[in-house]
Amino acid sequence: MPIDFTQFIDLRPLDVQPADIYLDSIAVARTVLPDFSLRVGTPEDAMFQAISYMTALNVGAINRIPNSLMMGITKMIGAPVHEGTRATLTAQITAISTSGTTIPAGTILAYEVVQNDQVVQYLYYTDEILVIDAVGINDPLPSGTVSCTSVTIGLVPDINTDDELVVLSYDQSIYSAKCSGDFANGTSMESTNDFLSRAVTYIQSLSSANTTKNQLQSFLVSAYPDLITRAKVYDLTDPGGTLDVDETDEPGYATIYAYGPNRLLTTAEKTEIKNDAVARSVAGITLDVLDPPLLNFFVNATVLYDSSVTSAALSSQITGNLIELFNPLNSQYVEERLRYNTVLNAIQLNSQVIHVTALSIGYTRTATITGASVSGPSVTYTANNNFSVGQTVTVTGITPSGLNIANKIITARNATTFTVGASGGASGSYSSGGTATVTYSGWSGADGNDLLYDKKGSLLQLTEGNILLTLEAYTN
Repeated sequence: MPIDFTQFIDLRPLDVQPADIYLDSIAVARTVLPDFSLRVGTPEDAMFQAISYMTALNVGAINRIPNSLMMGITKMIGAPVHEGTRATLTAQITAISTSGTTIPAGTILAYEVVQNDQVVQYLYYTDEILVIDAVGINDPLPSGTVSCTSVTIGLVPDINTDDELVVLSYDQSIYSAKCSGDFANGTSMESTNDFLSRAVTYIQSLSSANTTKNQLQSFLVSAYPDLITRAKVYDLTDPGGTLDVDETDEPGYATIYAYGPNRLLTTAEKTEIKNDAVARSVAGITLDVLDPPLLNFFVNATVLYDSSVTSAALSSQITGNLIELFNPLNSQYVEERLRYNTVLNAIQLNSQVIHVTALSIGYTRTATITGASVSGPSVTYTANNNFSVGQTVTVTGITPSGLNIANKIITARNATTFTVGASGGASGSYSSGGTATVTYSGWSGADGNDLLYDKKGSLLQLTEGNILLTLEAYTN
């Protein structure tokens, strides 16, 4: 068994719990009065509970290490604070005459947005001197481009190409300015709690050689904070094998699943991470870095809600909660299953939800076919459906059988029809029958109401089109 001290790392004190103080107080009282017994609901019991609670608060205050001191200590051992970054863009500045001009570095430009009926300006300064060359007297006014940096650290409103910028620095030689592209938003400064949580991971990763999967996971997240947002390592897993959840152990192998900043990593990025991980791992282990499979699924729910809120507003809030929780950046990465109760709790987060009267989660969705027509390589089926463009559909049970298809991509749809292209020779005139089924891959089945992952390292990816809500207002 390799040595692993990571479970002993915790930058926050383990405070004494009120229940422990309560029980210890009773034990002390019995050393003086052996027959001492507290009955629930008596004044004595209330006093013991109140004193225990207040004592726990005092212990916590006495033991608490100031966050600023803890941050200083962790900085000394190499865990830097993310101070945040500034947004950048390229601005196109037009001179007021054909004679051209020279724009000094530090010229202030502003992007204006209306927020709460007020105009708010977000300031940018030019990074360098911009020289705009003169042109002919009959030519359009000359312009040039220069990189700009936001005055403010953190996130600012997105700026699109050709959005107007206001020139705040007094300069009679400038006619106009606008964004010419290359906008990159900034990042917010890290909070104290976020830093301390990350510092724990950093300290866990400190080792000349990684000997456990937890150490390797901590190292990856700490070494690539701007590149890796989610990482999971599997021991005894051959990346060249099937990578099924229930596959047998393969000694000598380990597999890393890494997800980037809301995207999959490139081949070059995965190669760099692999080489770095191999260099810091004990000899004899074969490593590889893979993309996590992204799992789509369906949510159908009937919700009883307080009629004081509109159904449209509540539907938007519930959908937003579900999408926020079940996406690659936030979905759980501990076990290979989607739990029914987790979805249920996400719907019940909103205080206007009185009761979830029905809920189903699954990776298939069906629709009954009532008609079909062939047009060149495409087939349009008539069916009340909740499908989406891009999903893979299989149609069975139609007479004649020439209109049945397997694993075709939906190219267009509305509430009553959907169309597939490249139908592979589908033909005939619709007579009767038919069921359309959309199935998402990556699932191995169900365990009760829970769905089971098929592949290791999978991450969830729920989209708005896969959420079907039926809202029923409750009135007294």
